[in-house]
Amino acid sequence: YAGFATNWCVINRDYGLISTCQKGYNVILLRDATTGVEFHDSVDQLTATEIAIREIETKYAWSTTTDDFIVASKDT
Repeated sequence: YAGFATNWCVINRDYGLISTCQKGYNVILLRDATTGVEFHDSVDQLTATEIAIREIETKYAWSTTTDDFIVASKDT
């Protein structure tokens, strides 16, 4: 799973991570291929993105980087 608005759409939309996991899919978030909606005081450190990724990792799905995902997909 990758996309924009990690803290809004990726996690909460009807096609988002929570819904997808509830339907029984094994989801992997690509951390470096997603970003959250940031604010003027959070954009430099990508704070909203990091918090959303941590919530996803602790409650809903595994995560990895795109490079590790590509390497793993070649091994299967």
